[in-house]
Amino acid sequence: MANRTIKVYGHNHAADTAIVASWGGVEVFNSTLSAAVVNYEDTYDTSQVDVAPQVELFEFTFANTDDTTESTHALSITVSAGSASIGWIYDISNNDNTNYGTYPDGGKPPVELIDGKYYWTPGTGSGIYHDGSLTADHGMDAVINANTFAVNGTAVEPADSAPANYKFDGFTHYLETSDVFTCNVRVAATLSASVGGAVWAR
Repeated sequence: MANRTIKVYGHNHAADTAIVASWGGVEVFNSTLSAAVVNYEDTYDTSQVDVAPQVELFEFTFANTDDTTESTHALSITVSAGSASIGWIYDISNNDNTNYGTYPDGGKPPVELIDGKYYWTPGTGSGIYHDGSLTADHGMDAVINANTFAVNGTAVEPADSAPANYKFDGFTHYLETSDVFTCNVRVAATLSASVGGAVWAR
């Protein structure tokens, strides 16, 4: 069992935005957001591509039962004041950065360096959470590491033009006071060291 860090990214839309979050039914965050305020209208353009970059809204740690295998956890986020948009969800690749450094430059794992630690990349490309399908390669398909999105108990439906198995209609989910966002988050196994200089393959 090891402590794993989860970071929730998105946009804060009000100076008084406060969030209560639970993970597997256990409260893990309850506070006012310190992230800079961004108008909702500045988070997208007519192509539905983010203009204002997502930033960290909050983080928490939990005791992971088994770091050697992927697991799924229920995340619930309630906006108790203000408004915010919930976006990417990062999970730490390893509490020790040493393993990442064992991979050759031409075959590094898909991670991002945040606050001096490496986190699995939930963004575009064929990273750890992709299954190799064309739909999963789509930059806006957030089934990458989270799925079954709902707001106030109503499932978030994809746009009419999306493929039948498309899971996410946009980069972020907009929430106002009293709204409750839920989803299931896939937490990957921690990164193991490269053996014999092998490149990352998933």
